[in-house]
Amino acid sequence: MDRVRPQNLAFLSADDDHQRLHVASLGVYEGPAPRHSELVDRVEVALALVPRFRQRLLEVPLKLGRPVWIDDENFRVEHHVRHTRLPAPGTEDQLRELVGQLASNPIERNQPLWELWQIDGVGGDQWALLSKSHQAVVDGVSGTPLLSVLLDTTPHARIGPKGTWIPEEIPSDFRLVTDALTDLAVDPAELVGAIKSGIRVQGAMMKWAVDKVSAPFRQASVADPAGLSGPIGGRRIWDHAELSLDTIRSVRQVFGGSTHDVLLACFTSGFRELLSQRGLLTPESEVRAVVPLSVAGESGRYENEVTVVEAALPVGTDDVLDRYSMITEESAGSHESGVAADVLASLAGNAMPLLLALGTRMATHAARMQHHIQTIVTNVPGPRTPRFLLGHQLLASYPVVPIVDGVRLAVGAASYLDTVWLGFTGDLHHCGDIEHLRDGVVAGLAELHELASLDKRAETGRDEPDENHLTP
Repeated sequence: MDRVRPQNLAFLSADDDHQRLHVASLGVYEGPAPRHSELVDRVEVALALVPRFRQRLLEVPLKLGRPVWIDDENFRVEHHVRHTRLPAPGTEDQLRELVGQLASNPIERNQPLWELWQIDGVGGDQWALLSKSHQAVVDGVSGTPLLSVLLDTTPHARIGPKGTWIPEEIPSDFRLVTDALTDLAVDPAELVGAIKSGIRVQGAMMKWAVDKVSAPFRQASVADPAGLSGPIGGRRIWDHAELSLDTIRSVRQVFGGSTHDVLLACFTSGFRELLSQRGLLTPESEVRAVVPLSVAGESGRYENEVTVVEAALPVGTDDVLDRYSMITEESAGSHESGVAADVLASLAGNAMPLLLALGTRMATHAARMQHHIQTIVTNVPGPRTPRFLLGHQLLASYPVVPIVDGVRLAVGAASYLDTVWLGFTGDLHHCGDIEHLRDGVVAGLAELHELASLDKRAETGRDEPDENHLTP
């Protein structure tokens, strides 16, 4: 019986009718789709490695302490692994609309806080899997994303015996109260120990929040002429795109900087196009983004740690190379603590789902604390070798980054194989024009690539080390 950690409790408390604080991703797989029963069996085997996904929350009587995680005595994997199908012909528009609907739906609080949706009929002969997990479940300490243990590195499916799972007995009210009172009595020591022991992600998050709250520029309310900030509703709109890693590298090789810088420049072009279409673009326009980055641990080893930085995207600057120069100059200081994408991708197991979860947690927390933040931007480096599920190769992996009250748009990027897969999440009522952001990002890379191709420096073949940062 584990007590909910303070940071996780904050995410649970903030989840309401308009904030859906779950981490999601959409994977598209080669077809034909497997039988749904096969996927259910595969998930049931994998659950032995992620016990949190069989647990639910239990409140302490009189709220004398934080809720606890207990085994769900009524758990059935079929209740969490859902099945649907796009109507023919299974277009991208249909898929985008479905993902927006699924991202809008809350996860019921009285059961384990996750869902998988098998989506058949994608593009006619492919299928997809949408993974949703509440941010309180996946914290990098006691919770690991389910996808991390589902995906295989070979086409040979790992389907072992299901085994027998027997839930632990539900604790009595007397035990819940007694344990809560004991924890309260030792709370200061428990808190210090928690910060010092392995949960540096939460420690970094708390430190970042305290520093920013005390910063002189923090304001209770900041005017947003771009219309990106403000109240949100409970409905989501989602879109997606993809960028070539080879094209990104060719830009970086000519103009310097990192893969992360090229992506930020593309996002800047996207927001510039969005503001232009809204008639809100001025030479002074900028978009304040919170950007999670991976960092190296104190020991010097590359670990699952994340910090956050703020970035001012210079959307009002006309020249794309001037914008790129401003971005590389601003991000130069953060590169010292960043981790190269190839190092992160080589971590044991499949690190991408965990990095996405940790980066999203940091970003949403920071955006909620900072009223001047206008968007969330994540960039997760993923594996350069194929991943498989039930023998079906993963073809594309799109993030579905949540938005929070005050931040109406979020952008997620995840590299996999030779492509960066992009996901754009917006508030349906205020961001029905999200396609302008998407098109602007794609056009931004095309513009940079055209200039790089014309630049004489491209003939030198100069290459720079890739410092593609995590969001995330």
